[in-house]
Amino acid sequence: MSRLQDGTRKVLSISEVLGVKDEKVDLQEIFTFERIGVTDTGKVQGRFKATGIMPKILERLRISGVQLPPAIFEEVVPVKM
Repeated sequence: MSRLQDGTRKVLSISEVLGVKDEKVDLQEIFTFERIGVTDTGKVQGRFKATGIMPKILERLRISGVQLPPAIFEEVVPVKM
């Protein structure tokens, strides 16, 4: 979560926690917000983009009955502001 130049707050990254190594949290970014411009009124424009990395927790979710389509980890979704 971060405040953008237009004053809005947006989630800029979604990561999976892989573990802790040497007292540091090891993260793997799954989705990222990509800024693509600013409107005439100053609103930040962007999209959420998958990094292409499949989360390691997918197998545990599948075993628990949660099915996620693999294609969501390859998508780009525009954000309408």
